[in-house]
Amino acid sequence: MRLADEKRELTPLGPPFFAGYVLDNYLAVHDAFQFDKATWRRIAQNGIDGSWCSDERKAAMSAQLAAVLGEWEGKEI
Repeated sequence: MRLADEKRELTPLGPPFFAGYVLDNYLAVHDAFQFDKATWRRIAQNGIDGSWCSDERKAAMSAQLAAVLGEWEGKEI
């Protein structure tokens, strides 16, 4: 059961992910679930919001996310 206020994110939990496996995991999730851009936006934003970064850094990353999503407006993923 999915709850409307449930937050999800994809989090690399160790050094093996830092060698490039993060993208592989995101691609595997996309292949398995075929999330739309709105869902991916929520997942990415949840990761930003749940991070230990300063509010200023979170704002910068949120702006970057918005810019990237703007570039994908009207395009298929």
